[in-house]
Amino acid sequence: MPGVIAAWDANKPAGSTDVNTGDDDIRANNAALAVMMGAEMLNLVVQWASVTTVDIDADRIPLFNTAGTPLCLAARAVNLTAAITTDGANGLDAGAATEANSTWYYIWVIYNPTTDVVAALLSVSATSPTMPADYTFKRLVGAVYNNSSGDFWDFIQHGNKVTHVTPREFISAGRSDAAWTEVALGPYVPMATMGTLALPFTKHIDGYIEMTHNQASGSYAITWEIAANSGGNYLGTKISALLLSSSGAVNIGGAFEQMTYQSSVWYRTTDGAPATISVDAYVQGYELRI
Repeated sequence: MPGVIAAWDANKPAGSTDVNTGDDDIRANNAALAVMMGAEMLNLVVQWASVTTVDIDADRIPLFNTAGTPLCLAARAVNLTAAITTDGANGLDAGAATEANSTWYYIWVIYNPTTDVVAALLSVSATSPTMPADYTFKRLVGAVYNNSSGDFWDFIQHGNKVTHVTPREFISAGRSDAAWTEVALGPYVPMATMGTLALPFTKHIDGYIEMTHNQASGSYAITWEIAANSGGNYLGTKISALLLSSSGAVNIGGAFEQMTYQSSVWYRTTDGAPATISVDAYVQGYELRI
C-alpha cells in the first residue's frame, strides 16, 4: 500500500537514544501507528447474494484517494449491496456501458466525502474503476465472476480467503505422458495484474483432483503434479500412489495447493503402465492480495 508507507514516512519521528524521552517518542509515533493499523480491514465478508448482486459487510474498511492517501477508519459498520443491473454507486461503474458475460467484476467500496456516503461499486478494472461524481476514495475488497449466462457465481469470502460454493472444474483431461500441460486460471479465479511486481490478484489456489486409471491388472505407480510453470518450478502438490488391480478401473484422488505467480499453472501425470488416465481437478478456494 504505497499510501500507507508514504504516510508512515511523513509521520514517523526521529529516534532518540535517551531513555527519559521514551514516553514522548511513543506519543510522537501515534499518528504513524494509526496509519499503519488503520490500513487493516476488520471482519470483511463478501458474498454472493443473488445472480445479479453481492453483499459486502465489515466492521471497518479504510479507504484511499487516487493519490494513495489513506482516509483511516472512514468506513465503519459497512453493510452494502452491489447490483450489476444498476449504474453508478452500488452498481456498475461508468467504465462499462453494459453488463458483460464470462467476465470478472472487481468489487470496490467507495466514499463520497461531500455527502459522507459509503457505497459499493462493480468494475472490470482491478486498479482504476470509473468513479461516480464526488466519490474520491476507494478500496478493492474482492471479485465476482459473471458467467456465460450473465449470472454471478456463488461464493463466500472471509478476509482475503474465498470459497467457491460450487467447486469449479479447471482440468478435465487424459494422461499427459509426463509432459507439462498448461491450463489458464482466468475463468476460475480473478487474475488481474496487481502492483509494480506484476503479480496476479490471486496468490494461492486450493482444490482437489479425481483420477481414474484403467489398467486392468498388475501393479503400477501413478503421480499427479501441479506447478507454477512448465519447468516444474514452484511445485505445488505431488500426489502419488502404488496401485494393485485385478480388473476394471481404479479411482484415486487428493487435495492440492498451489501458489500463483502468473495467469496459468501447469500439471502432468506419470505412471508405470500403458493405460488410460482421466484427470479432473477442481478449484475449491483461493486467497487474494488485498
